[in-house]
Amino acid sequence: MLNLRPLLTGIVTTNLFFALSASAQTELSGDYVGLDYPMISAHGFGEAKYYSEALSGKKDVSSGQQGLHLMAALSDRISGFAEFSLTFKESDVHTDVERMIVRYDFSDYLKLSLGRYHTPIGFWNATYHHGAWLQTTIDRPTLMKFGSQIVPIHFEGILAEGSLPINDFNLGYRVGTGTGIHNNITVDDNAGHHGETDGDNAFTLQLYTRPSFIPGFEYGLSYYTDTVNIESEADHESDHEEEHVDEHAEDLELDFHGIDRDIKQKTAAIHFALEQDSIEIISELVYWEHEYDIGPKITNYGSGFYIQAAHQMEGRLEAFKPYVRLDKIKADHDDILFAKDQSFESVTLGVRYDFTHSAALKVEYRNEQSGDKERLNSLVLQLSIVLPNVFSF
Repeated sequence: MLNLRPLLTGIVTTNLFFALSASAQTELSGDYVGLDYPMISAHGFGEAKYYSEALSGKKDVSSGQQGLHLMAALSDRISGFAEFSLTFKESDVHTDVERMIVRYDFSDYLKLSLGRYHTPIGFWNATYHHGAWLQTTIDRPTLMKFGSQIVPIHFEGILAEGSLPINDFNLGYRVGTGTGIHNNITVDDNAGHHGETDGDNAFTLQLYTRPSFIPGFEYGLSYYTDTVNIESEADHESDHEEEHVDEHAEDLELDFHGIDRDIKQKTAAIHFALEQDSIEIISELVYWEHEYDIGPKITNYGSGFYIQAAHQMEGRLEAFKPYVRLDKIKADHDDILFAKDQSFESVTLGVRYDFTHSAALKVEYRNEQSGDKERLNSLVLQLSIVLPNVFSF
């Protein structure tokens, strides 16, 4: 028998205070004409989890991640949005600014914003943000998980977006340039790379359509590229000894640093989603390529996909939503950018029960395998809540 008391206690003691709601990064502003400014509101999410692994007998209760969303309408064209997270990890509490955006709406065709975003790659990362209550499942797909080494979840820079209602196809675009964020990638491989990474010269582009003749349907293509800079231990050692090397050795050192520190990353994705009252089908395919910017010709390729299907029950069972998801990632074991093998496959069976309009209980069975590790079977429970309009003025 599962003891749910720790789970409920975790919710009461931590989530009711910090949990907050959600809106996508494209929902910064609406029709504010004729209203008083500024207008500020806060919403939020909260969650707690119970995890039980069959193989090792491991059991764990965690408070999960809490979030705060602040939205501000400064005028009929200028708006701001901020998202903060608070994550409990054992005895440590981690806080972060997940998104911070200021946007100016010229028209529906062009909206220009500046700040820190969730990179518009695929559907999930541009639609679901911090706050598990918004999504059907307990966790994001492995490709799009927070901390993913495959998809750069965050992006800092300038973003232009808009919609073009052409022949009921409702074409949309998002295009941006700025700094790629790779703080979740740590390289440690046989090529001598060690340390942390960062990215620059990032470019992201997404094109999608939401045809009015298929309600709730979206189809899109995404592309992302940047240069990942690796800060290695060898760099620090060589900088300390730089004045003691001769001219020939100095040239070799510079050449070594060029090879060691610059990796070109290219990511392409295709997605489709159908979200209606009773049906949910979401699928994405991501392909990536990693290559040294200069130096030896070494290139790694990989791909991953997931497909998720859910059905909202009807009648007396309308509060229940069973779902299934398949995840698979195929990656080179010795990829020049990844610290470890990213290969993964899993099957998830679950059901979501919305017992109120602002709280949901989710139960999942997972069968998954990471790299060459032994396949695991686990049971996961999550209680997620949303607190709309925590305050507004």
